[in-house]
Amino acid sequence: MERVKVIRGDYLMRNSKAWWAVVFLSLLVVAMLLLGGCGGQSGDKTVAYLNYNDDDGFCKLISDEFQAKAKADGTEVLYYDASNDVAKQIDQMNEAMDKGVRTIVLLAVDPDLIVPTVEKANAKGVNVITVNRSLNGGKFVGVYSDDKTAGVKQAEYMAEHLPQGGKVCYLRGPNGANDAGNREEGFISTLKQKRPDVQILDETIGAWSGTNAMKITSVWLSIFPQIDGIAAANDSMALGAIAALKASGRQGVIVCGIDAVDDALKAVAAGDQAITMKQDPIEEADATYDLAKQAMSGKMPTEGYTAQFTVITKDNVSQYLH
Repeated sequence: MERVKVIRGDYLMRNSKAWWAVVFLSLLVVAMLLLGGCGGQSGDKTVAYLNYNDDDGFCKLISDEFQAKAKADGTEVLYYDASNDVAKQIDQMNEAMDKGVRTIVLLAVDPDLIVPTVEKANAKGVNVITVNRSLNGGKFVGVYSDDKTAGVKQAEYMAEHLPQGGKVCYLRGPNGANDAGNREEGFISTLKQKRPDVQILDETIGAWSGTNAMKITSVWLSIFPQIDGIAAANDSMALGAIAALKASGRQGVIVCGIDAVDDALKAVAAGDQAITMKQDPIEEADATYDLAKQAMSGKMPTEGYTAQFTVITKDNVSQYLH
């Protein structure tokens, strides 16, 4: 056996072409083994979906529809719920990248604090698609509703129905959330323009929470003898305000919300809530999946998608009740 080794070594040394052929084949085998060792990575057959909080009914509708469409299409979804914890969401996004996911759908807890992680994804060549909320940095494409217009429509309804010299309060979304800011801007600017006689008593952050809104409204009712309208940046807060109004016995207050969640539709039908706005979660989810599918196929989209709102009042709510 020893003689065979010597002869083979001498032969290779004397024949440089044979030597380089062996080296090339060896490197090729090593490369294939390394790629095969990445079997634990998800690559382009899987998309990660990072939801900010499953307790948000509207956003959960988006994620449920997205997962249903992905399943029907044979796409695996790694799903994460951050429970409104930005540190948790950052860890989840890093985990998804560590697993080799090449496309991430993100509904961010915070549009600023997540940016360094988005930039990290950009540097790794990971596709980032945002849904329902934009970000204040990084590279991404997104699917959003026309939030400013939703605020404008709320204000237009209030302007038409408030008494002369009416007084209103506004329940804001979280600081820094682009959708919340756009809804508020649309409402405040339009109401001031159309009804300069109306006084805005207070604007307080309810952070999308019905519980927070109920507490805030209870305080308002204790310090303001006249409140003619309460506009909320989403339906959860509108419903919280309605609960506080009922508990206090205060009547005749116009309450406006956004999202057209089931409980809000029922409140509109019952006359407790004046209007809600339907931003279609199915439309947003389908558009988001379409963008994700393009990204997974290697063709990252350059333009996002904007969904429009529909105003729902007692006159047309029956069309939307399940």
